[in-house]
Amino acid sequence: MKFVSLIAGAGALAAAAFIAAPSQAQDYDMDCKVILCLAGGFPQTCGDAKSYMFKRLKKGKSPFGICTYEDGGSYEAVKADARRLSGRSSYLCPEGKQLYYRDDDDHRYRSDAFCYTGKRRVRQGDDYITVYEGKSAATHVNFTTQVTVEPGSAAAFTSPRYYVNTGNGTVIER
Repeated sequence: MKFVSLIAGAGALAAAAFIAAPSQAQDYDMDCKVILCLAGGFPQTCGDAKSYMFKRLKKGKSPFGICTYEDGGSYEAVKADARRLSGRSSYLCPEGKQLYYRDDDDHRYRSDAFCYTGKRRVRQGDDYITVYEGKSAATHVNFTTQVTVEPGSAAAFTSPRYYVNTGNGTVIER
């Protein structure tokens, strides 16, 4: 219920921010749309905002810039946690699976990453080997972000955390 009222309030904010003369209908503030779409989980109508966010992330920028109103003011009651991921933290497994991750010796290139449900040690000749059960590919991501709208207020809403692969467009919500 809190989410619905916040999104309704955010919709009113968006309407106020996007009001424009008919000739300027396409000149709305994309940064405002990214904030709303990110908070709402990128519904189907947010394809352009998602694409805009990916372009910013690929350039090493935050997911959105300044959300400006038609009158020139800016909406600043938003906080975004956004950071690049590398190494072990750049791989995700489905719930119920664990991540196996091994760096090469000089820690420059990933040697191996996969997900598994269990492992056991098996004797093979004079040695023991580890057998991983339920193996599947790990999902590679390179960025994570989460947005809080109206932080510190009774109406505050924090989105799920999103994990993004800016190369192939994968977005995972957790």
